[in-house]
Amino acid sequence: LIAVAPPEGAAADSRQYLMGVIVGTSTMYSGGGGNGSRLHLFRLDTTPSNTRLGDQVLDVVWDSSLMIRACFSEQDMKDRREACHDEYSFTGTLAAGPAEASELPALTYRSVATSYPRTSRRSQDNSNMRLKAADLVHGKDPDCSYERTLRFNPATSRYEMDRPAPDCSDYTTP
Repeated sequence: LIAVAPPEGAAADSRQYLMGVIVGTSTMYSGGGGNGSRLHLFRLDTTPSNTRLGDQVLDVVWDSSLMIRACFSEQDMKDRREACHDEYSFTGTLAAGPAEASELPALTYRSVATSYPRTSRRSQDNSNMRLKAADLVHGKDPDCSYERTLRFNPATSRYEMDRPAPDCSDYTTP
């Protein structure tokens, strides 16, 4: 929940919030699987005698975790230093920003995307890679680890990012 200042003229005992609901999905497949979730943000208006769930104002990727098999032989296990699964993760966070002269507060969305081993790319066949010990760490993807400011647009009744988010489906699609 994010508390929002009540609109001008609202009853003294009324409260308004942005309420987040996280909805997840998962997929299993031979040698791996993945799960992911999205954050849906809704308006919530309350008084001591009534609660009303309003419209959805935001839908963003919240988190994901993927594991894909990468060893298919003894030689693969040796070449990959027994790191026989590629792992991809994506985590988002949301924070209320400073108050603005707007119906709803500005929000800050931050994401961090990583791969393990750090040289793995989901869009490529990584099974024939010869890994070094230095590769066996979680590497941060600079394109999919980003920050955006979200502002409420009264014309669309939705939050909009200050600039488009990159395509991070390699990290976010199970």
